[in-house]
Amino acid sequence: MALVKTGLSHRLGSGRQGPIDWVYTSLDHHVAKHHLHGIDAVYAYEDGAATTFHSAKQKGILCLYDLPIVFYQTSRTIQAQEAENFPELSPGLQAVKEPAWKLERKEQEIQLADHIFVASSITKQSLLDVGVKPEKITVIPYGSPIDYFHPKPKTDKTFRALFIGRVGPRKGVHYLLPAWQQLQLPEAELMMVGINEFPETWLTPYREIFRYVPSVPHASLNQYYSTANVFVFPSLVEGFGLVLLEAMACGIPVITTPNTAGPDIITDGLEGFIIPIRDIEAIKEKLEWCYRHPQELAEMGRAARRKAEQLTWGLYRNILGNKVQKIFSNRN
Repeated sequence: MALVKTGLSHRLGSGRQGPIDWVYTSLDHHVAKHHLHGIDAVYAYEDGAATTFHSAKQKGILCLYDLPIVFYQTSRTIQAQEAENFPELSPGLQAVKEPAWKLERKEQEIQLADHIFVASSITKQSLLDVGVKPEKITVIPYGSPIDYFHPKPKTDKTFRALFIGRVGPRKGVHYLLPAWQQLQLPEAELMMVGINEFPETWLTPYREIFRYVPSVPHASLNQYYSTANVFVFPSLVEGFGLVLLEAMACGIPVITTPNTAGPDIITDGLEGFIIPIRDIEAIKEKLEWCYRHPQELAEMGRAARRKAEQLTWGLYRNILGNKVQKIFSNRN
């Protein structure tokens, strides 16, 4: 079976909307015009598939779609609610700004796709919510980077909660900060690593309660994970959240929400905890439990590493390849 893979990684940088949109649409048009000859299937990413799929359909080519984050309607609803509740934080809520032409492309892509691959149950649910049939969707969790991230001995006695990612409202950091402030745990530290998306004035009341590390090279993240007792990722909306698997690969238990891949990769209470979004009290409860149960927390970390070792990229490739082959075989 010949297959063309098009689209670029969604991780190229969501902040550079203009250039990235241009790259995606240009590549989409190029593939549609030059690379749909003598193939049986095309595999494309979100925002880089509409024109290719239109042309492929005319040629009887199978259209496979990779949706790396929740479908825009769910993301837009959640972020619009957050912008209404926290208008001063709306600049950090990207989905509410997407233009109509881009949303129309997203609609076309899921309608034209013969099958859609997603990495989390929350992404699948976002498609079911807009009427996509369940048999058209396959969930395959991403792989864990166990060869690059691994446990290291913690060298100090400070209890440390760690967040890594864009330090902004979509990640739920504005719920984590007041939760940590209210806990006032002795000999404890909240560390946040990543690009800040909050207005400086909004952060002012919290400046003294956390340690901030600006964005660092990905290769150096292991040293930050190795300082942590627990990883906290209270995101409002994700397609997955690869940092969860990075933390788990480092032997760090995670606290996260159902709006990430958390329910797909951990068992609540075994490798970490699943808490509701927007819930300061739940964040406080789980952080305090982690603080007061160091032995149980350490065992959670060992369980997290074991689970990460099961979720390899090799497994992801095998499941994806087998599913594509099955879809193609059933079609014939």
